[in-house]
Amino acid sequence: MRKNKSKNIISKIISNDENLLYKIIICLSLYFILISAEFIKNYSLNKKVNIGDIIYNDVIAGSDVSYLDESQSARNEEMIRISTSPVYVIDDKLTLKYKNVINEFFILINEPSSNIMREFLDKNEIKFTDSDVALIKDILRKYPGIRNKLLNYFFNLYNGGIIKIDVDNRSRVDIAGIKIVQNIDDKLIESEFTAQEIKKLEIRKSDLHDFFASLNAFNEIENKVLVNLFYEMIKPNIVYDDLRSDLLLNNKLKVDRNVYKRLSKGEIAARKHDKITLENISRVNAVLVQKIKNVNFGSSLSYFLSLALFFVFIFSFIRISDKNFFNDMKNLLFLSLLYLIYVLYTMYIPSYYTDMGSSFGLFIPISAFTITFIFLYSRTISIYLAIIFSMSVFIFSEFNINAFLFVFFSGLASIFTIKRNVKRRLDVLIAGLFTAFFNMLII
Repeated sequence: MRKNKSKNIISKIISNDENLLYKIIICLSLYFILISAEFIKNYSLNKKVNIGDIIYNDVIAGSDVSYLDESQSARNEEMIRISTSPVYVIDDKLTLKYKNVINEFFILINEPSSNIMREFLDKNEIKFTDSDVALIKDILRKYPGIRNKLLNYFFNLYNGGIIKIDVDNRSRVDIAGIKIVQNIDDKLIESEFTAQEIKKLEIRKSDLHDFFASLNAFNEIENKVLVNLFYEMIKPNIVYDDLRSDLLLNNKLKVDRNVYKRLSKGEIAARKHDKITLENISRVNAVLVQKIKNVNFGSSLSYFLSLALFFVFIFSFIRISDKNFFNDMKNLLFLSLLYLIYVLYTMYIPSYYTDMGSSFGLFIPISAFTITFIFLYSRTISIYLAIIFSMSVFIFSEFNINAFLFVFFSGLASIFTIKRNVKRRLDVLIAGLFTAFFNMLII
């Protein structure tokens, strides 16, 4: 039942030649489709691209546009990260803790119970074996006056500050130095140290070796053993402050990272077949976003007023040739559908082939339209359509005169080489060959 009702409604619309409402609905539907297609085209052709994409059309700025240069900004960020000094803090609690650990170690070294020393070492994460402890104990017994000198030396190291630079920060430190924050009388004092000055705060095995050698108490083997053991025992009291370092870096990035550039109207952001890279992605997307923003109902409406004008021309010229042409609803439906297909086709072809000059006219099937109208109606109507369709191509191709001339003369060639009453397939073939030859001459 529903299929029969649908067929009855369609038949009623097609066969009702006098109902003006149906004709108005057809025209309004036609323009609704065309306006929707224009919006879809702009959004589909101007959507943002990603790195690695290929550009299928020249991207040209429609007006002045500013954009963030991601490539230069990325280089700036890299330089800022390298040249920004990391922040370290002299931790007074760690200083006191490590001094107590060293002092307690030299006290417990004389304890007869090895279990007490082992608990102490494990608690403070000192990786000494029992044989290491026994060796240090023997050296201290051999040189009883050395204990106080060792304590004073280590305490003085912590008073001046001990730092160990992480591998991740080494390159930054060598270039930019560091900032050291210290709490003095409840005030945070920030000092800058160059890479050369930082070396004085780093504890090295060579420094320990020189100190033990200056005591003139140990032989070379004892010196080497003490250097290796105490180097592992000494821990830094100047530590990396990730919060302050990140805050300083982020503030510099916020101020100095971004580089903004400007494209003038008509300037090319990317050529057809260019690959999207970090170098061009910013300016390409800036132009594409600008084009999307410039799409509005007013501009599209004015754009399609020209289409309405062409449609009125077609209607008027056909009425001059055949007054009863549009009395038949089938003719109106056919012409509307044909015009819709043609406009959509010519709307999208220039969007993808703007760099091909008149050659994109090869994709416009003007001859097919004109020959169809010769078969169904008359040569006069076909001439009207060839003229008006050529003018629409002229507009859609942004007033490309070569495209207009190609489509116009190609349409006329097909019109005047085909007979009105074709009786043989050979006549169509001859007309097609002649039209193709004439198109080659135009090109």
